[in-house]
Amino acid sequence: MSLKHVSEHLPDPIIDACKETKVEYSNVPIDGKTHKVSLVGDKSGQKLGYIKRAVGGVCGQVFNKKTGQSVLFTSLPGVDL
Repeated sequence: MSLKHVSEHLPDPIIDACKETKVEYSNVPIDGKTHKVSLVGDKSGQKLGYIKRAVGGVCGQVFNKKTGQSVLFTSLPGVDL
């Protein structure tokens, strides 16, 4: 089994943080800026979720403005094999 195949089954901290805060995951840029996203199941389109990915992509924050819940996440940077 190749390393790439194994890595597909490892947990993804940003997706886990989104699930925990009920923020819709979106592949936002890795630029250190806060990006507005929707909440899970929110039909109003208000985009009360926020995702910030630090430059380098190894950490960030997911925030649900409606509930006030915030989760910091860390991960290993991607590795090209």
